[in-house]
Amino acid sequence: MSTEKNLQQGRVVWAAGGFYTVLVGAEEVTCRIRGRLKQQAGGVFTGDLVQIERFGSKDGVIEEIMPRKLVMKRPNIANVDQAVLQLAARDPDCDLLLLDKMLLNCAHLGVQPLILFNKCDLLESEAAWQQLAAPYIAAGYRVIRASVKQGLGVEEVRAALAGHITVFTGPSGAGKSSLLNALMPELQAEVGEISQRLQRGKHTTRQVSIHVLAEDAMVADSPGFQLLDLAEDLTEQRCAELMPEFAAHHCRFEQCLHDKEPDCAVKAALAAGKIDEGRYQRYLRLLTDLREREVKY
Repeated sequence: MSTEKNLQQGRVVWAAGGFYTVLVGAEEVTCRIRGRLKQQAGGVFTGDLVQIERFGSKDGVIEEIMPRKLVMKRPNIANVDQAVLQLAARDPDCDLLLLDKMLLNCAHLGVQPLILFNKCDLLESEAAWQQLAAPYIAAGYRVIRASVKQGLGVEEVRAALAGHITVFTGPSGAGKSSLLNALMPELQAEVGEISQRLQRGKHTTRQVSIHVLAEDAMVADSPGFQLLDLAEDLTEQRCAELMPEFAAHHCRFEQCLHDKEPDCAVKAALAAGKIDEGRYQRYLRLLTDLREREVKY
């Protein structure tokens, strides 16, 4: 008697409590995982392509995890190619150091970043918007000005999602669930209120989940966070190489970190106003974090 299994390939779109929802074509199948796979590559991540054996129409078991293109941490998700880095322009206060960490992590992994500042209706002036966005636009990042409350930027985001598997990530209170509700009203994601005392939002999304937005677009929602570490294998030199506004300035020393080295073209560009002071100072702070991490470990 043949014991050959009839396997089907699908994508994990939700995982919790030892159960995995796998999208096979347009069908969702609830799966468990073979015990031998639990330690393979850290287990199963949302976004993984897997081979499953089905039992009936709605149940199955994951038999194989296909090779991954990449794995993001915070949120833990596999095989995305774009990340919407969403922060509130106001309420809670915009944490640009956190944004710069997210940008470095994306660049290190090869994930295309899209910066989205939500709640721009709360900014007091056009000058405030320019002060917030201009350094990132000048560095070459794509930046979207949004207010879900007013419908601003929603269709621009929708257009940017075409052809991608995109994860929405960022701090609590940035309005990720509200934006996804605007893009996909059927989700009816829970929207949290902002804690004025703590200046952060309640964590309304508890698991990473992927949704089909259109035939050529999938989006992943993820829990908000307030703290984020740089990628474990990110080095000081790599950090310097991933700052896009530094690339046009060629220093005397090939391995220049643009910190205390002489004849540094990046510091000369900074003095000439060609590089944003805030971005540079946050870069130095991240270098310090990496050095402290090396000493610690």
